[in-house]
Amino acid sequence: MTLGETGKSWSDAEIALTIEAYFRMLRSELEGEPYNKRAANRKLQEQIGRSPGAIEFKHSNISHVLREMGSLYIEGYKPRSNVQEALRNAVQAERQSNDDLDSLMLKVIDAPEIGPTDYVLAEETAPVIEVSEKVFQGHSVGRIDFPRVEAMKRALGLAGEESTVEFEQLRLHAAGRKDLAKKVQHVSLSEGDGLGYDIRSFNTDGSSRFIEVKTTRRSKEWPFFVSRNELRFSREEPTNYYLYRLFQFGNPKQAFYTLRGSLEESCVLRPYDYSAVPRSS
Repeated sequence: MTLGETGKSWSDAEIALTIEAYFRMLRSELEGEPYNKRAANRKLQEQIGRSPGAIEFKHSNISHVLREMGSLYIEGYKPRSNVQEALRNAVQAERQSNDDLDSLMLKVIDAPEIGPTDYVLAEETAPVIEVSEKVFQGHSVGRIDFPRVEAMKRALGLAGEESTVEFEQLRLHAAGRKDLAKKVQHVSLSEGDGLGYDIRSFNTDGSSRFIEVKTTRRSKEWPFFVSRNELRFSREEPTNYYLYRLFQFGNPKQAFYTLRGSLEESCVLRPYDYSAVPRSS
């Protein structure tokens, strides 16, 4: 006997079974074990009487809540907003109760460092990412902010920058601007990382292209961080500012998308940390 009926709100029992199935698959993914999404979906259809599409969407809702929490999620379920509040609360409770997932996620984030890869760095269009207003209200925070942990990995960031330098040189060379290709500079190394960008390259007309590189091994929907200097410089040079978001780095499917102009215009920015020292009495 199934629990669900088409057109009715999801019950607590349906939500619990759906979350249980999702977390079982997430655990398998983190442990590097194979799992079958279709089989899991079919089993849920039998248990709760929901359509395959409805179950798929609910799993994407779960990914959305986990992303809000700064947690890893199943990349095959693209985060989708419009989350039922009962589902959000249940996902948060389930994530917080699974302490051992933290160590599994850290193991994934702490995978052996890699340098520039031989895989082709292909350009794709930027994703359309659904953002819930809940994330701007301090609604949900996990114990560990995994996007921040990965973003602090300097070796990964450097490898992405070096791959971008090579990509820019090849791009200009292919466009018949060998003279400009020779002038591409990795300024975060030569001049320091406080300029607000990592690489000075050029457009084919000779104008400057200031590139900030953000690299992840995760999917293209994975969040990234921008510094105050990067935000400031993007405001000062909106015409020539480019953010290259490298994703699935080190994977044969690695690629990047580009955001141009002021980061205030190209991104949804969430206030984060403050630099602080004790106030004098």
